[in-house]
Amino acid sequence: MTPWVLGRIMRPMTNELPPDLFDDPYDPIAIQFRALRDARQQAEQEFAAKLAKIDQAAVKLAESLPPIPGIDDMAAAVASMFSTLKSVTHQDVRPSNVSASSAGPMPSNGGVFYGMGMGDASVKQLDISGRPMSPREIAAAFSQAGFEIASEDPPSKISSALADRAKSTSSDVVRVERGKWGLRRWYTADQLAMIEASLGGTPTRDADLHLAKSMQGMEAARARGVRLGRASIWTSAKLAEAVRIAQAEPDIGMQEMAKRLGCSKTAFYNKFPRGAAQLLEEYGEGFRLVK
Repeated sequence: MTPWVLGRIMRPMTNELPPDLFDDPYDPIAIQFRALRDARQQAEQEFAAKLAKIDQAAVKLAESLPPIPGIDDMAAAVASMFSTLKSVTHQDVRPSNVSASSAGPMPSNGGVFYGMGMGDASVKQLDISGRPMSPREIAAAFSQAGFEIASEDPPSKISSALADRAKSTSSDVVRVERGKWGLRRWYTADQLAMIEASLGGTPTRDADLHLAKSMQGMEAARARGVRLGRASIWTSAKLAEAVRIAQAEPDIGMQEMAKRLGCSKTAFYNKFPRGAAQLLEEYGEGFRLVK
């Protein structure tokens, strides 16, 4: 589509458009416009035919009725009503055999991104901003421009589109830092090599989105009652055994205690920094009667 046609489409539509504006046989917007235009013309023709039949029926009815006082005034009123109906311009009328889906939906206005795919629109936004942007920033710019994204998670969709574009041999985008994308033409070959090296060989991975999704998954697991992380060695049985040892030998050292419990000295120290004395203070009463 030429810039002139695109500019005309983005202006308020009027009934005075040039006749050749939508004559392009391959332009999808022109095809949809012609379908809607033809549907309207067919609807107007059907509407006019129905009005003509009503007029004929009214004339026959009037001829068959006996003279009635005031009938002329009534007929004049009816004629005036039909004249008014004929002059009404119906903006959204279709014949019964043409549905809205068959004519195709008219796309929403997306500003400078109108008619673009996700990848092209993202590149356009980067070009407009002149600086690296994250998928969330690009999604916010799309929203402000009225460019709708059919996704519950627009940043992820944008990130995926940019990642696919970056893998192409003719790629024009590059991930330049954590979670941010830029245009390749902004950088020299040496700078691009340094960028790729600094990202650890994962130039298309969006760390921010990856972290956010990981955190969401962990929260969902906790909500289901899942205990995350390594299971604690300090079970009730282990604590009871430790208390029995400490009660029998209050002066036992950490190294010996850890050896008898079958754990490392570090594990015992992290739990009881002050040794057996702290163990008895915290758990001695609860396990005193354990044999």
